[in-house]
Amino acid sequence: MKKKTLVSVIIPVYNENSTILELIQKVNNVKFPGVKFQIVVVESNSDDGSREIVKKFENNKKFILIFQPFALGKGSAVIEGLKKANGDIIIIQDSDLEYNPNDYEIMLKPIIKNKTDFV
Repeated sequence: MKKKTLVSVIIPVYNENSTILELIQKVNNVKFPGVKFQIVVVESNSDDGSREIVKKFENNKKFILIFQPFALGKGSAVIEGLKKANGDIIIIQDSDLEYNPNDYEIMLKPIIKNKTDFV
């Protein structure tokens, strides 16, 4: 049996209480044959309730949750996420729904087929 490709989706979160639950659900629902997803959420000490929403996923083994003590910016959140990500491929997913997780398959196919290293 062929090994599944592991894709780590890093989601930096800061004050996104209006979109984070929907975004996490969309990412969690992505299905792509031959691909397993790991979801790494980096919550940067939001003061709008985002942290409490993210905590709802603490017992889900598909998720790695990182709670930063201070808001240090998106770059810092991505770096923290990269430290914990185990994926063969990494996706950075903004938590404001700017990018659609349904597009993952289109983006991942050329990488998985070794046609490119980066999309």
